[in-house]
Parts: sequence; C-alpha cells; structure tokens
Amino acid sequence: MAPENNSINELNGSENRIFDVYPSGNSEFTLYEDDGTSVDYKEGKNTRTKVTSEIIDNKAVITVNAAKGKGYKGMVKDRGTEVIVNTQVKPKNVKAKIDNKNVKLKEVTTEEEYQNSENVYFYNEHPNLNKYSTKGSEFEKTEIITAPKLYIKVGKTDITKNTVSFSVNGFNNTQKKEVVDEAVPTVPTGLKADEANITDRDITLNWDKVEGENTTYDLMINRIVHT
Repeated sequence: MAPENNSINELNGSENRIFDVYPSGNSEFTLYEDDGTSVDYKEGKNTRTKVTSEIIDNKAVITVNAAKGKGYKGMVKDRGTEVIVNTQVKPKNVKAKIDNKNVKLKEVTTEEEYQNSENVYFYNEHPNLNKYSTKGSEFEKTEIITAPKLYIKVGKTDITKNTVSFSVNGFNNTQKKEVVDEAVPTVPTGLKADEANITDRDITLNWDKVEGENTTYDLMINRIVHT
C-alpha cells in the first residue's frame, strides 16, 4: 500500500511502505516494485520484498525482509515502514526491530498523532472509513466503522540492507460469534386478515394487543422476510 492520495503523481517513491496484514498461522507474500513507467522491468530492473507473518501462541510476528533485485530508475532506498495489523483486542505490548536492533516505540492515542510521528503505534478500536465526505454535508456526520486495527510505524532505513520486524503480544483476531436466537418466535394471538379488506395490492393484518413496549413482528411471504 501507499499513503492515501488522489493521484500517483502525488507519490515520488520515498513514501513509507505500508502493509495491511491479517495474521493467521504462517503466511507470506512478496511485494514487487519497479519504476511504474518504463519497460525496464523486462531487463530485471525491479525489487522484490518478502513479507512473512507467524502466529506463536498469542503473539503475531510480521517480518519485512530486505528488498532484493537490481533496483530501478529513481528508486529511493531509505524508506519508513508501517504495518496495519488486524486484531480484535488491544495488544499487551508492541515491539519493533530494524536490522535486529530494538526500536523504541511510543504508544499514541489519536490518528492525527500517529500520522505526525514516527516510531509509534496506535490501536484504533473503531476505525471510521468516512474521511473524505464533503465538508459540511449531512453525509459527513455518518460513521462507517470497520474492524479494529493496530497501526505501527518505524522510521527510515535502507530497505535493501535491513530487515524490519514487528511483534504483537496479546494478538487475537478471532471473530466474535454472532448470537443467534434459535428459539421459535411466538406468533401473536388472534392473527387474522379480514377478507373484505384484501385487495390485489394490500393485505391488512390484525392481532390481539401485545403487552409490553416496542414489540414488533416480521412477516415472511414466499420465503421473503418483511420487517
């Protein structure tokens, strides 16, 4: 991933590398990069970066290996690295290493502070995807909440020489099971339709008054549920 942008012309190749990961067991993928404009890739002018994730008990380890390959025109070697770890719970602690040397991380509590800092991490329990609506519009007030995410960022290093790794202790991305009411719903007493009021478009249903507030029923017609 690249930082949020409106056009690739806003990017110059020095941006942080960003990896959105869903750790599960042992997995890996390879990031391929070239200059994006020429056919030099046919001559092998590119880089490949192997990224792995591993779950050990309740710890997730994400490793971004050093980039391999001939490189390409305009390539920037010194770049920062970020990972977005999808986890359902706030981790107990977060660690990072560059070239097997510990990086001191600071926990921040807002997305703004995260964006304006480096060597930091931020757990967002309720990420809001609605960030680009028109200012002052009604839709701006709408929240589009997605699953919790842990954001980790470290500063620039030579990506062709150094491996960057992250460990998340207290990792758990087990989805919460939806509670399903298996009990057969009750049918209101006195449910009936007055045939005199049935038309080709409408069927009016009546039933005995139900005790309690906010009692509603769903109606299934031809296997379609109408609320």
